[in-house]
Amino acid sequence: MKSRIIYSRILYLIFGLVVLICLGLVFLPLWQTLPEPRISPEKGAEISSLAEIKLTFPVEMDRDSVESHLSIQPPVNIQSVWDGNRLTIITESGYPTDMNIQILLSAGATSRNDHRYPKDLAWQFHIRPAEIAYLGKATNTPEIWLVNQRGDNSRQITHTSGRITGFAAEPNGSGFYYSVRNDLGGADIHHTDRDGGHNSLIVNCEHETCGDPAVSRDGRLLAFSRNRDPLDGTTSTADYIYTLLTTEDNPIPAALIQEKGITGSLPSFSPDGLKLAFYDKNSRGIRVQYPEGRHDFLLGTGRPQKGAWSPDGTRLAFVEDIFEDEVVSSTLYVVDLVSGTITEPFKDILPQIELGEPDWSPNGRKIILGARLSGGPIGRQLWLLDLEGLEATPLTGDLSRMQAAPKWSPDGQWIVFQQSRPGVTGSKPEAVVWNSKNHSTAVVAEDAAMPAWAP
Repeated sequence: MKSRIIYSRILYLIFGLVVLICLGLVFLPLWQTLPEPRISPEKGAEISSLAEIKLTFPVEMDRDSVESHLSIQPPVNIQSVWDGNRLTIITESGYPTDMNIQILLSAGATSRNDHRYPKDLAWQFHIRPAEIAYLGKATNTPEIWLVNQRGDNSRQITHTSGRITGFAAEPNGSGFYYSVRNDLGGADIHHTDRDGGHNSLIVNCEHETCGDPAVSRDGRLLAFSRNRDPLDGTTSTADYIYTLLTTEDNPIPAALIQEKGITGSLPSFSPDGLKLAFYDKNSRGIRVQYPEGRHDFLLGTGRPQKGAWSPDGTRLAFVEDIFEDEVVSSTLYVVDLVSGTITEPFKDILPQIELGEPDWSPNGRKIILGARLSGGPIGRQLWLLDLEGLEATPLTGDLSRMQAAPKWSPDGQWIVFQQSRPGVTGSKPEAVVWNSKNHSTAVVAEDAAMPAWAP
């Protein structure tokens, strides 16, 4: 009898343990929490308006759950890119500058095995104002300089004894790639951080000339032109496009296209990171290259140029010149890379006008460029083209000065451009900004060329 009682108790105990285990398996996910994801850049860091923010989770997450619980204040349009357990947050048009933003992952975001975050997680960052990078002392000893929109705090970044021929700012604002003439008669590609404290040789081009550096939006790919035959590796009289991965310790440049007949200069990456455009002198046009060579095509134009990408990377604007009786007029084309259609949105609004190269506003609604009446005064003026209302508005009106190479700031408030006085002995180029809030212009740097934005 006693043994039966003991046996029954053992059965009840086993049954109870089984019930507890089952209840644990059912309800454990409800109270089991996850370690916080690692965030890069570090919480509280000052970052650029185009910075990519990465969240690395400890386990594989339910991606839809994470994205539905993720928000940014103030609100901006973002893209979510996953690579395993890592989520990269990419802003489409840039974060608002000179203010704080907050990344919020609200309670309830779950993993693939139903573990969840029980409370809100938040990270703050300060978005630094974009500065203006330019070639200072441009007429004699050009070097990369930085200055703010008010013309304050100008500082020299590089020290190459005036050998710089061109540069490109990294989209995350951390530094610059630039081309420098070497002692062998060629030009090399170098890199420096934003403060100029760390400089490194990226590509030793020896007797060949490397130039036109361009950086992809994620900073992983560098493109540049080089007068090296893509087939046999010998020095050529023509330029070709080469690329390399910046993430490798000892990157080896490779020709973008293994065809001798397709030359290349002036490369530019689309903002969505899916396409690379460059000018092909042999074919007289802008080539748009897709990954793995899919859907590549040529946009015919006799003017060497980069073209201007729309902020979402789906359209490209470029200019074609028409020569008639020694008078030049231009047409602005906009190609839709999704549908393949090409339009002339301002054909009837800007007739008999010679145009400079365009730049697209961050919201995708407007284009800025230089323009002058065909056969009229030589000084190009800045015009603002409204793509939605199809209106053209002049921003400057000093016909004694040439306005060129306008560039929108990432937040859309400012336009920087190069200004010069053609025909005036001893005059030097200037970097000038236009403020969209009060429509005022101000010189921010003298003897300055090739102004661009450093986010």
